[in-house]
Amino acid sequence: MKLRSLIALAGASAVAAVVMLPRPARPAPPSPSLPYKCIALGTLGGNWSTSNGVNDLGEVVGYSSQTGNSIRNINLDERAFYWRDVNGNNFSDAGEMVFLGSLGYNSTAFAISNGGEAVGVSKVDNVGPSRAILWNVRSDPRTMTDLNSLLSPADQATWLLTIGRDINQNRQVTGQAVRLSDSALRGFVFDLNTGELSILDPLTRLSSNAKSLNNLAPPQAVGSLSGNSLPSSGFFFNGAMTSDLAPLVYGIGVNDSNEVAGTVNGHPAYWKDTNGNGIVDGTELVDLGLLGPAASTAPYGEGSAINNSHWLVGNTSAAKKVGPYVPQVAIRWQAGTPITAKQDLNKLTTAPWTLTRALDISDAGMIVGWGNGSPFGYALTANDRAYILKPN
Repeated sequence: MKLRSLIALAGASAVAAVVMLPRPARPAPPSPSLPYKCIALGTLGGNWSTSNGVNDLGEVVGYSSQTGNSIRNINLDERAFYWRDVNGNNFSDAGEMVFLGSLGYNSTAFAISNGGEAVGVSKVDNVGPSRAILWNVRSDPRTMTDLNSLLSPADQATWLLTIGRDINQNRQVTGQAVRLSDSALRGFVFDLNTGELSILDPLTRLSSNAKSLNNLAPPQAVGSLSGNSLPSSGFFFNGAMTSDLAPLVYGIGVNDSNEVAGTVNGHPAYWKDTNGNGIVDGTELVDLGLLGPAASTAPYGEGSAINNSHWLVGNTSAAKKVGPYVPQVAIRWQAGTPITAKQDLNKLTTAPWTLTRALDISDAGMIVGWGNGSPFGYALTANDRAYILKPN
C-alpha cells in the first residue's frame, strides 16, 4: 500500500501521526425533524475515502487516498485513517482525520473498539503478504503493532495473520490467516489478553474468512466459506465449532444476541438461530430485498452490521440497472419489523451526496460508510466520501 518510507518493520510497533488536508464544504444544517446529522469526513489528501468502523464514542476508522486521481482498490493508494470530532462542532475540521501509518506500503483500518484499539491490514512492500495490524489510537504517540508479533512462537511458525477485520470490547480480534506450510486460508479469533489463537474450521470448503465477532464469552464469529467447487456460504462460529449457514452467502456482522447480518440472493439478509440447531431453516433467514422497482439484472446488496438494539445497516439496489451500474443506497432496518420497514438513509438526513454504503453501526446508534456523487450511486471514476451519521 504505497507509503514511500518504511514506517515500521513487520512485528514492530510504530508511530503514526500524519495529518492531512482539504475539508469538504460545510453541508446545509440538517432539518431538526430528520433522525440523523451527516458529517462528511473529507480525505487524507486524495479524491476518495471510506469509513469502515465506528465505536460508541464516535471515533471512526477507515481508509483514504492520499493523492489525487486514484481509484479505490485499484491504484493501491490506501491509507488507514482515524477520525474524531475533537471540538464537538459536528464538522470535520482540519487535523481531525489523521493517518494511522503502515508497514511501508498501503494500509486499511476496519474496526475500532470502545477502548481505542483499531484493527486492519498493511504490507511491508508491494510484493509481500498482507499482515494484520493493531493500532492504539489513544496512546501518545499513537502506536501500530503487527499482530503476528503477539503470537506464540509455535503459532508464528504455523500461521501468518494477514488481516484483522474486527475487534470486540474484550480485546479479541477476528480476521483471516494463512497456513505457512500450504497457503491454506483460515478465519481466526485471537485473544490479545491471553495470546490464544483459535483457527476456524472451513468444514467441506477450502477456506474460511472471518468478518465479525461479538462480545460474548467465548465470542461468536461470522464470515464466509469458499472453494472446493462449491458455492460460497456464510458460517457461524459458536466459540467451539463452525456451522455452515447456506443459503446465506456471507455472514458479515453479528451482535450479542447472535443476530447475523449478511447477504442472500444478492440482497441484504438477516438470520437468527431461533431454534438453536446451528443451521438455517424455517423462516429464520430473512431476505430484505430491494428498494424501488423490480430486481435489476445484477442486484447487489448486503447487511453489513447489526448492533445490540437490533438495527441492521447495509445497502441494496434502489432501482433497475442503469447502463453499467446498479444504483445503490445505504439502508437501515430493525429486526422483528416487516421488510417493508427498511429505510433509505438518504431520506433520514441531509447529505452532500448519495449515501451508498452503510458499513457499521455502533450501540450508540452512529452509522458510518461512504457516499458517492455518481447519479448511479457507484462509479469507479466518482469520488467516494467517508461519512458518519449521528442521531439528532
